[in-house]
Amino acid sequence: MYAGGRRRGSRGGGFDPWFLMLAYDLARQVERLGPDKPVATLAVMALSAGAHFGLLGDARALGLSGAPACLSASRVLERGEWRRLLTSPFAFADEIHLVVNLSSFLHKGHLLERRLGGPRAFATRLCALLLLTQLLYVAVAASELPARILGSGYAISRACVSGLSGANFALAAFSRARFPSGGVSLLGIRVPAEWALWAELVLVFLLNPSPAAVAYHASGALVGVAVERIERGLADAGERLVRLRRRMDWKRRAAAGAGPSPSGAAAGGTGTGTGTGTGTHWSSRFVPSSLRRRFARGGTPRVVPGSRVVLAGLRAARANGKRGRARGPDPDAPGRVIVDLDDGGAVSVLPERCAVDLD
Repeated sequence: MYAGGRRRGSRGGGFDPWFLMLAYDLARQVERLGPDKPVATLAVMALSAGAHFGLLGDARALGLSGAPACLSASRVLERGEWRRLLTSPFAFADEIHLVVNLSSFLHKGHLLERRLGGPRAFATRLCALLLLTQLLYVAVAASELPARILGSGYAISRACVSGLSGANFALAAFSRARFPSGGVSLLGIRVPAEWALWAELVLVFLLNPSPAAVAYHASGALVGVAVERIERGLADAGERLVRLRRRMDWKRRAAAGAGPSPSGAAAGGTGTGTGTGTGTHWSSRFVPSSLRRRFARGGTPRVVPGSRVVLAGLRAARANGKRGRARGPDPDAPGRVIVDLDDGGAVSVLPERCAVDLD
């Protein structure tokens, strides 16, 4: 984030040595990702760098240079310059601002892109988070609420912000809400995961006590948390609707006298509604009846991130029957998923050992 005009480090015949050092470190970070690199994350980074250095054409002609590109609430609302919502994330004050933003974006983007399952899912959420962050910042800046809270006479609505820092905070908030961890180290201090983002926001304010910066970063953090909660709520609502439809289907079949009843399918046998099956399915001991029907029909539920699951069929008998929420693919074990258990801890299991929780 910055408020002001654009400075190019190449003035005077060379680049800032700090930029060269940070750029080299960024290149090493990309190299360490290995052959399976995050396509969408690197594409956004290349677009940002290309626009800054004029590789995509004249920056001023593209509207990505200085004051015409940055996000100002007064310019958007009073003059109708809505294009700033799209141009400001790709405009940077100088090369240091660029490389710091890209380093942070790489760290957050490559983890989230892998956990969400690929570039398409990541790009969809990035676009939503970015646009909502821009809109929320415009609304907050126009209200001048942060200036009143901080007791500053600074007019935030007139400030001009740019860069990917708002998007970085949104990605961090979304990732930590969707894939919680045990904690984060901030300046050598271990901070609980649920407070890490807000501690980082306070640290940024102490380093740059600007109401506009606080508003921009906080907007990203709030949007990230809100989008994850909405996605989780929609997923839970979809599961409930599927469960309700299946129960209604069973009731209709039972009323018509066609097909096996839930009790018969749960027994794992071949009865026609009397529940007198001859075999015992491995899920009958650990999984509720609503889930046993799924296994009795031979189907394997599709485990999506955020869905509620029950573990079953594991060699470790103590783990069978435990409930939790699917975090996403295990980056260290292809073909497996990570499940955060309700009683604490996490396990890496095969998808077929997870039954979607319908109870």
